[in-house]
Amino acid sequence: MRTSKEFYIKLKNVSIEFYAESDKDELIALISDLQEVERAITDTCRPGPEISEAYFKNIQEKIENKQGAIFIVKNEDTILGFISCWIEEDDNITETKESNKYGYISDIY
Repeated sequence: MRTSKEFYIKLKNVSIEFYAESDKDELIALISDLQEVERAITDTCRPGPEISEAYFKNIQEKIENKQGAIFIVKNEDTILGFISCWIEEDDNITETKESNKYGYISDIY
């Protein structure tokens, strides 16, 4: 098991960057991994390798249509994780149009 000092040394060059097309294959692999973690929790999830590419396309559509972004967490050139997020809008009639908008985090890995 690593000590916290070893972990810190290995992660001292961490950056958070906007998704780039060159990250696609690794991001799809992370989506698959995340799905497998969720499958360990519940038996209603389909296998990661079966859904990862389609799920990635779904995320891209949401981002394009809802002012979103994917952020990639890297340690030097190694991708460690990602977050995908976009703007959602509700139609709660008791709220103003602007207060019905909020940031939605879809995935964190």
